[in-house]
Amino acid sequence: MKYRYTARDDKLRSQKGTVDAANTKAAAAILKERKLIPVSITPIQPWMDLGRILARFSKISSLEVTNFTRQLSTMITAGLPITDGLNLLKLQASGNFSQVVESILEDVRGGVSLSNALA
Repeated sequence: MKYRYTARDDKLRSQKGTVDAANTKAAAAILKERKLIPVSITPIQPWMDLGRILARFSKISSLEVTNFTRQLSTMITAGLPITDGLNLLKLQASGNFSQVVESILEDVRGGVSLSNALA
């Protein structure tokens, strides 16, 4: 089951994301392994994640996907962390594509591999 969390890092900066775990205690343990202090952990019900569902049905042009891929590749090659690159691309994206990139970013922050998040 997926859980949405808010946590603090060692410098007390707030971080949000999602994590796959069997239960809330397991989700908290995963966050502690990542050196994060859990603030809140809530289960994501399929009907609750309406933004992600709507994003899947919206049309995204192949040009947007191509530009996204090239820009992300350039950022990763330059040594920028993946989460920072995705965050910048989310800010640049418009409309529905911004929601898709946000979903990818949340998955990566939650510990999902980039390839699985992109799938």
